[in-house]
Amino acid sequence: MHYDMLFIHPSAHTSSPQFIIMPMGIFSMVNELKDYSVKVVNVGLEMCLNKNFDATQFLNQYEFDCVGIDLHWHEHAFTALETARLCKEINPDCTVIVGGFTASHFASEILQFSPQVDVIIRGEGEEALPQIVENKDWSLIPNLVYRDNHEMRTTPLRPVSLDTLNFTLMTSMNHWEEYLKCSINAYTKTRFWYDFWLCTGRGCVYNCSYCGGASTAQKRLCGREGMTFRSVEAVTKDLTALRDLGVHVVCPSHDMSLAGEKYWGKLFASMKKEGIFMGMYLEVWQLPDKSFIEELARTCDPRFTTVAVTLLSGSETVRRKNGKYFSNEDYYKCAELLEEYNIHHVPYFATGLPFETVDTFEETLKMTETILSDFNPSSIFCTPLRLDPGSPMAENPEEYGITPHYRTFADYYERCRKRSENVQHDFIGYHTQFLDGRMIMELQHRWEKIMGKNLMAFNPPPLHFM
Repeated sequence: MHYDMLFIHPSAHTSSPQFIIMPMGIFSMVNELKDYSVKVVNVGLEMCLNKNFDATQFLNQYEFDCVGIDLHWHEHAFTALETARLCKEINPDCTVIVGGFTASHFASEILQFSPQVDVIIRGEGEEALPQIVENKDWSLIPNLVYRDNHEMRTTPLRPVSLDTLNFTLMTSMNHWEEYLKCSINAYTKTRFWYDFWLCTGRGCVYNCSYCGGASTAQKRLCGREGMTFRSVEAVTKDLTALRDLGVHVVCPSHDMSLAGEKYWGKLFASMKKEGIFMGMYLEVWQLPDKSFIEELARTCDPRFTTVAVTLLSGSETVRRKNGKYFSNEDYYKCAELLEEYNIHHVPYFATGLPFETVDTFEETLKMTETILSDFNPSSIFCTPLRLDPGSPMAENPEEYGITPHYRTFADYYERCRKRSENVQHDFIGYHTQFLDGRMIMELQHRWEKIMGKNLMAFNPPPLHFM
């Protein structure tokens, strides 16, 4: 069968499904190609459904003019380019388009690194992609980086308007119903609930040290200043569509509590009016206030509603220096409120933070034990950071007291290649002025030991996204 446009979301590993969840913009770009034949393939999902899945054999059954490959997360640095190579082997005349935050950050380097990539969409792609498929003059299309007679060309950066976009129509995707049963690295055939990550806005007003989507990165990569929320009407329309598909849990891209009570009050009222009663998995970027928590509890299905709070550190000083502006006492009050309203909550800590020391990590261990003894979180996490390209700490390592081990696209490519080949590799990608990689992992093991000690007492209910 022939397709004008083939979208491919690679697995982060060549022989096993990793990072199955796709960037939210894939569906909005697909739905801007209404006049064309389009197919979306999620390689990780296909691996889950067929243990003998072979990408070459699978792609050989299609004819295609253009291929879109997402390289949003740096975890796909190797497999995205392997996918580009494979597509050019199958059809040397196809146009290979790569996009996403990592592709945008390393655009020129990727084009130098990989002759199989024809063009990179820098930033947001909903306006640019249809014009590429229409075969318009690339010099007149915004947000592109491409080669022209061996010279690199860059067109002006322009963010798109969000309210006319459709982020929920997914029928162009192979096995889209099964996609609703996926978590980040797993597909569960017998799972009775569906969840879906929905774009509710773009941009950011914070510069958290570790985040490649921080405010400065958004401006540099997307030309987007501040934070833009989609209108209540647009979000309600998408929520209605998801409800009609049987989705149990919506996972908003943005912390809607930051949009202000006028916005979220109107949204929750609109959900009630339209009879939208589903769960919500909400990652809050700071702490929500009491009025937001009350209205969230009144509006969403409590069985499937979870608020995830990024604490980062038990040290308030370390937490603040890394972009989270609330005290331990503020968090405890928030956790009390969430439990009072029967909302699941998940605290998240990190190891390897800039400015963290062995001594300050003791505060993280202490706070973990306090949460386990005094509260009832649905789960609790602590993971080592990995160096995100474009993050404030990667862009300004001296300011954050770190030494990057990864600086170029080739560095990330090699890391991911080694992982795909099951070769030992640098997992973290940096060290700090106080902690080397060995010490960071030692602190992680200390935290896990605390959890192991409390495991018998800690018996949380299963989370929808676990």
